[in-house]
Amino acid sequence: MTKDPITVSTQNKLKDVYNIMKEHSIRHVPVVSGDELIGIISQSDIERVTYVEEGLDEHIRSAFIDMLRIDQVMTRNVNVLQVDDSIKEAAEI
Repeated sequence: MTKDPITVSTQNKLKDVYNIMKEHSIRHVPVVSGDELIGIISQSDIERVTYVEEGLDEHIRSAFIDMLRIDQVMTRNVNVLQVDDSIKEAAEI
């Protein structure tokens, strides 16, 4: 597990999350409200809602990302584990 993961809140812009993923070469970012995990946003989530025809300009994707909010794209009700849970328990989830 990652002890201090990069996180975002719903106050961040979706474009910020997209750039964080690219900059840090990560595919998933937890969404928090204070210390509470409220969801997770993945590269696949962003790609699913910003799919554009192959060959179209990256500016179109960027403009679409600017129109969406994190809470419109993130996955809610994330399964969580505790630090002392076993790998077996993680695999079962």
